[in-house]
Amino acid sequence: MEVSITNPPLLGQYLHEANFQYSDSIRDQHIRLLDLKFGHDDEIISLGIETYEVNDHPPYTALSYTWGDAKDTASLLCNGKTIAATRNLYEALWQFRENRKRLARLKPYTRSHSQTLLFWIDAICINQENNREKSFQVGLMREIYEWADHVFVWLGPADKSSEVAIRCINTVGSKAESCGFEDAPELGLKIWHEIEFVSGGYQRVVSANPWYGKAMKSLFDSISGRSSQSNLLPITDLRNFFTRPWWTRIWVLQEAALSRDTHFICGAERLSRTRCNAFIHMYAAFWKANATAFQREQAHFTQYRLDIMRLLFHHPPTLMLTMPKIHRHNAFQLVALLRATCVGSINLKQHGPHNLQATRPEDKIFALLGLAADRDELKRFGVVPNYDIPYEQTYTTTMVALLRQGHISLLSMCQPSQSPNLPSWVPDWSRSITDMLQDVRNDHMTLYPEFSASGPPPTNTKNSIKIIKEAGIIKHISLHSILFDEIHQIGHFPTRTTTTDVPFQETYTWPSQWLLEILRLTYCPTATTTATPNKPRYKRFHDRLSAATRTATGDVARNTQGEFERAGPTHLSDAIILLHHGLQFLRPGRCKVEARRFLSAQKTLTMTLADRVRHEIPLAFQITGRSLGRVPFVTRRGHLGLGSDEVRVRDAIAVVEGAQVPFVLRAVGGGRYSLVGEAYVDGVMDGEVVASEGFGYVTLV
Repeated sequence: MEVSITNPPLLGQYLHEANFQYSDSIRDQHIRLLDLKFGHDDEIISLGIETYEVNDHPPYTALSYTWGDAKDTASLLCNGKTIAATRNLYEALWQFRENRKRLARLKPYTRSHSQTLLFWIDAICINQENNREKSFQVGLMREIYEWADHVFVWLGPADKSSEVAIRCINTVGSKAESCGFEDAPELGLKIWHEIEFVSGGYQRVVSANPWYGKAMKSLFDSISGRSSQSNLLPITDLRNFFTRPWWTRIWVLQEAALSRDTHFICGAERLSRTRCNAFIHMYAAFWKANATAFQREQAHFTQYRLDIMRLLFHHPPTLMLTMPKIHRHNAFQLVALLRATCVGSINLKQHGPHNLQATRPEDKIFALLGLAADRDELKRFGVVPNYDIPYEQTYTTTMVALLRQGHISLLSMCQPSQSPNLPSWVPDWSRSITDMLQDVRNDHMTLYPEFSASGPPPTNTKNSIKIIKEAGIIKHISLHSILFDEIHQIGHFPTRTTTTDVPFQETYTWPSQWLLEILRLTYCPTATTTATPNKPRYKRFHDRLSAATRTATGDVARNTQGEFERAGPTHLSDAIILLHHGLQFLRPGRCKVEARRFLSAQKTLTMTLADRVRHEIPLAFQITGRSLGRVPFVTRRGHLGLGSDEVRVRDAIAVVEGAQVPFVLRAVGGGRYSLVGEAYVDGVMDGEVVASEGFGYVTLV
């Protein structure tokens, strides 16, 4: 009978042994290792299994892979008895054995077939039915991957697409290595920006370092698609390769970061970590350079360059391949790791997931503890692997620990959860947490642009948080907060069927619709100050338009380097253009009359709609992204605001001590509130409320 990887053998035809049973429950300081037998021809895959003390074990290779579909299994032998393995693991072991046989054929005198080949593989080396064993073995995984002589990353069987991608990674990645993208990707991007977008930049770079300047120029030209449509990067094949399941799984981040020697294996092909690293950093720099060019040359973009903009895939592999360097030189705290691995895109159909996935929700925490620089402190707070409690309890304990560390702004990660057992003030880290008002810098700790709604950061947050338990389990918290306003009216968009997408036919009209609806909210009858209830907050139309412009993007703009910064008046000239082209969206009334009067006083309005198609103005571009999943509102005190599409009329607005932005809260009775989400509220983002009102405790459920 012929046996193949796609048709694994049915063991009943060969033997009648019992199923494999673990003979012992290993103790805290022990690990099991597997011996992959050489085998002959198409024999069933056979493994030996032995237990070793952690300080007395032979050399071994740790396998990093994804389990795949738990229901799609194949049988193999472990100590002569049958055990089920997922299809992906079975294929990996089959390929490793085939590679070993091929080496034996090529070098018959090396005795490779008789040497022991030991592996650590989580699915078999840990008894998955024993939660206690699983909990402490998971706690050892940092050491297990550090102790390993090698780590094999199994990306799955090869296909034609992966073969094309690997050839490209090897060819172009070799040039990227020579240009230093593996060690200094930021320098590479800076040089490309200088060469491509700064007058005389190429001459300056070449005069400083002739070989490097020419090599960087040659590399950019070879992949840019500007002068030639040959030798283009196979974008679709690269996307297929770098979106294979391994690149998106949370557990493998630790496995890739801690290993001393990593090899990526796809079918029979092998790639070094250095080559992959150089290539993906080069591609990320190329994507950023292409994005810069898009704002200048959009009308001349080829399909190739548009595909690069559209097919986003480089964030997860960049994180995976950069983590070893980060961990060696500047280990992240857990809060930074969570921000790096849990934030995604709200439009998953277009952009795909950016966050890292886990089959079990609690693994979004447990998989990061081995990398966390503060894991000992977290352990004292009770954050340890424990599969005997619900994942919601793990998330809650973790959030309390992080709040006690002073990371109050983590409340901004609280978005709608699928679990009714998760408190509203605890982020659902199992889901993709979509774009927040602020971004984080490379340390994944520092938020920007900086707001200060709650005033200067407190010197001590110890007394800012009270923990409320029920039956010994954390349920609620009370935070130092100020409840200062409530939502009076929410913006209305009759043609908007979903907040998570902009219809193609409205691509060029949507920014005007968004801005002018926010402008209309400034004319809401109760949009007045509490001190003078009959006096409007905004005296001039210019003030209304300025406030609407800030609110339209949450007072955020992108600078020339592509980073977020406080917008201030930056977008006002763009807003005037959007106002001019969107007057038809204003209903007859005072707002429209004042808008016409304001526009008639402007000296120049030269940008037509056709101009906008060729040269997208920055504010319109920002609105398209910042409006996804959000709605504008006005409060009873007349503040314009921007919040999640979950907000409702009469929801409260609060500032929380230590948080940079305000939050929307919803009363649930008994003086308690649920957290709806973060918000931008115009006129309170720099501590104005704190200057006039005092903090008190507000309980969140």
